[in-house]
Amino acid sequence: MDALGGEKGVADPNGMRHDDSIKRRIRVPGRQNLAVIRSGQDWSNTTPSERKLYLETMHPVLIKGMTFLRDQGEEVGCFSCRFMDVLDPQTGNSPDTDKTFGLAYFDDLSSLEGWSKHHKTHLDIFGGFLKYAGELQGNVSLRLFHEVLVLEPEQQFFEYVGCHGKTGMLAAM
Repeated sequence: MDALGGEKGVADPNGMRHDDSIKRRIRVPGRQNLAVIRSGQDWSNTTPSERKLYLETMHPVLIKGMTFLRDQGEEVGCFSCRFMDVLDPQTGNSPDTDKTFGLAYFDDLSSLEGWSKHHKTHLDIFGGFLKYAGELQGNVSLRLFHEVLVLEPEQQFFEYVGCHGKTGMLAAM
């Protein structure tokens, strides 16, 4: 039985040099038991007061957590984190689509769990949500989701063309 242990080792803080990746196509090999999380937020059906509460309290704390994972994620085993706005499918623009998601790659599931259970940035997100839900007396229209995958190397395909050396999994090479 596979205990879901991953390939420990954090991203190279220097990453691949920009010159190295800008001139060619680079394929990053898959890693054993890579943990991937996509975590989404949708506040499109909230009332004006709930929307205001979300944007003033929860959203800034969420951005702070995603920024930590992006900029200092190697401290907790996170190779890469991107926080994205969902674009309007008709126009390709993001004029207040009211939907975002974070996409992060961790060296293994235990690192993801460790960040979520013990790190201040995630504890602030979770604590902020509890206050948010309490203020709304549990009548929350905000929709949240988490998708977590643990992937074998052959289930991963990372290919970069003309990207900065710290882009995505390039930093893990």
